[in-house]
Amino acid sequence: LPNIYTLTEHLPDWVTEGKETRKLFDWLEYGKDSISLFSNRLFMKVTVGNCVLIYTEDAGQTERTERFHSSRLCGIYRKTDHTLYEAGPALYQAIGIPMEFCFPDKDMIQKELEEKVTVSGREQMQQEWDQLVQNAGFTREELIPAIDRAQIRMTARQYFQMGKRAKHIVYLPRFSFAALQWELPDEVFLQYLDDEAAVVGTVTANWLMKSLAEISKKRIFYGCVREEMVEMEKTGYARGNGPFYTQDAEQKSV
Repeated sequence: LPNIYTLTEHLPDWVTEGKETRKLFDWLEYGKDSISLFSNRLFMKVTVGNCVLIYTEDAGQTERTERFHSSRLCGIYRKTDHTLYEAGPALYQAIGIPMEFCFPDKDMIQKELEEKVTVSGREQMQQEWDQLVQNAGFTREELIPAIDRAQIRMTARQYFQMGKRAKHIVYLPRFSFAALQWELPDEVFLQYLDDEAAVVGTVTANWLMKSLAEISKKRIFYGCVREEMVEMEKTGYARGNGPFYTQDAEQKSV
């Protein structure tokens, strides 16, 4: 994630620049869960691990006794980096946070998590492939694709026509929630903010367990294409240059 603040006298910029941001910072950073008033609007904080969930009253409720009957989340504060996440308009307006401060939201965190899982998964596949296959419990038939020599040769020719060489053929599986028809659940989002390493490990393990058969088939397929291109290069079939990444890397999906 981009560094959205620099420390000045041990306080992030967003704290020193807003109307009531210092008051908000002190309230979030210290003390027990409580209710506080900012710009005549009630806010409630609930601590979960290293994070503080910030709720505000339902603007549609006019009776003070009913205000928190339908409260809604308007931001998350993480104590480890003194940063707000998912900061909503109600928080900006009541606290007077300058609009130029853009805080990370769930979509940004999802992309960050996907990238970290991708890196972790690739490292495990490179170092522990045999153990991963054994633990996944797939059959031999599930791990090996139906190899069609004509398809392999046709694919190799297509890559030569694109100006690629055998050395450029690299299969790079990439994790994404969308490819697995998953959505990043709110509880996982919050867990990630609280303990990034633990969530990366859990999601990586689930990804590899569910997708290892498909990954294995693609590894073998592109391996065959690369070997075919090596043989074709020996005959002087074609020449090319430039890096090549498989469709997975280009579309960031598996």
